Amino acid sequence: MKVAVLVLALCVAAMAQHRPPEETQPPVSITVEELIWLEVGNIVRADPRISQSECKASCDAHFSLSDALDESLTDIICQRECELAVAGHEDFHRPPGDRGGRD
Repeated sequence: MKVAVLVLALCVAAMAQHRPPEETQPPVSITVEELIWLEVGNIVRADPRISQSECKASCDAHFSLSDALDESLTDIICQRECELAVAGHEDFHRPPGDRGGRD
């Protein structure tokens, strides 16, 4: 009986070690500009009557970075994306990389 329990325990331990291969998906590659563009879209969809300054403040709060240069760059991108989104500009409906000469 002890041997059967020991064999059963070893089988359970061996099966726990063997996991089926996880599905592999290609890594997601997204730029900071695209991430901010997506977030600004969410902000504006959540409150369609939001002002540009409120949108920018909300975006800046989401992307608060400790490095001053990085923070100033995200502030600029938040400002630009909020201006386009709140104004309903056609460029906002295309990702930053697909806007031609603007970016």
